[in-house]
Amino acid sequence: MRLLTFLIALAAAAGQDLPNTIPLSKLMEELSQKPEVRDEFFRRLDLNPAADGILGQEHIRRLRQLVLGKDWRKVDHFPGFSVEALGRTVKLAVVVMGKPASGTLPPPPAGTGKLGLPAAEPAINPAELSKDLGFGLVWGEDPHPELGKWHANSTRLAEALNKLSLGQGKFTIATETGKAATPEGLIELLGKSGHTYEVRDARYFANFGDLRYRGQDVFTGFWLDTELEVPGANRTLLVPVGHSQHELWVKGPINAVVSIYFGIDGKAEFRAVDTKDQGWVMGDVAHKYEGSQALEVIRSAGAIVRAYRTVHEKNPGLPWGGYYRLGVCNDVNAMIEHHMRGKTTLFPLTVESKYFEGLGEVEQWAKALPTDGGGRRPEFDRIRGSIPVARIEDLPFPELRDDLLKVRQARDKGELTSRRSGAWIWVFVLIAALAAAGWWMRRRSRASV
Repeated sequence: MRLLTFLIALAAAAGQDLPNTIPLSKLMEELSQKPEVRDEFFRRLDLNPAADGILGQEHIRRLRQLVLGKDWRKVDHFPGFSVEALGRTVKLAVVVMGKPASGTLPPPPAGTGKLGLPAAEPAINPAELSKDLGFGLVWGEDPHPELGKWHANSTRLAEALNKLSLGQGKFTIATETGKAATPEGLIELLGKSGHTYEVRDARYFANFGDLRYRGQDVFTGFWLDTELEVPGANRTLLVPVGHSQHELWVKGPINAVVSIYFGIDGKAEFRAVDTKDQGWVMGDVAHKYEGSQALEVIRSAGAIVRAYRTVHEKNPGLPWGGYYRLGVCNDVNAMIEHHMRGKTTLFPLTVESKYFEGLGEVEQWAKALPTDGGGRRPEFDRIRGSIPVARIEDLPFPELRDDLLKVRQARDKGELTSRRSGAWIWVFVLIAALAAAGWWMRRRSRASV
């Protein structure tokens, strides 16, 4: 389903000043001139055994106009609808695709294990990270030139922190300087054995595509309509969705970097950081924590990992592992930020706190977050906080930069206004893409039995 994966990832930056990066509108314009691409693209849209077509003839005609037409700006900010519209799309997509079969979670770890650092596993294999899609497109990532060397250590440390988070004192890890029964206890032991550590609250643009075309990075962000008016432009502010993660950097005799966030795989857990981001993803550190504050971030992250495990036990079979209902990548980090700073500066946030009832401090953190959608307009400070640069003026995307500066000025003057989003055609396009992907996966699954 390479072209449907491509469709789901559609997005581009309108005008940018980044080297070795192209907007997806340019890529689409080039690919649309190739008959074999056009034929394959629309053949895939017609794959539906139960109907005349996934989109229906009217929607296929509309999509043809967007893909094959001259007005490429309509592709440049895909999908461009609000968080509220996105939520409705997710719910409709679940109806179309059906709920996945719920799996059985493995039992929490118990007993005593060894940290096993430095790890002896081989370095990350670049060939396993990317795939040739044809038509000059490559999907995937590259190892980070430095962090990729720490892949085995980072993976081992992430596994240890996850096990300690879930073990609730019934699982310990032995090191040369003692035993740890909690994530923060393990990091404290590493500190006593000659390591330094800090936690970074890092912000990026979310990369849902990981596409390269003829050696160039392709901007595949996912644009949301904030519904805040851009003064004098007769349109609303569109921003690429941001990704955030709290990163634990350990340096010393052993080097490792792990992050914590809630992923599209439906897991809130510690993960190794070892791949290179594309240039347009940018990157900024909102806060840094050292010493006891860093240990508190790790403790709270462990509590969140444990809470999400409990939520999944109580709610088996949540579509996509609860992604969107239990939050997106930002929500876990917003909980930590709110706990540590008294407020959050992240957008969008979608967690439904009802799922965390009875889970102590994590319930309180979830309830403290502002939830986007449902008619709520996001605060500009949270939109700004999710833009991964120290200063708006430093953004290499002229149109986005200018819009943000205009909206900020209107906010400062008390003149900021909003209006409802009307980009509903993209809701149907996204549902169609998700439905096609789901049907194809079910078909492949049946064929492999």
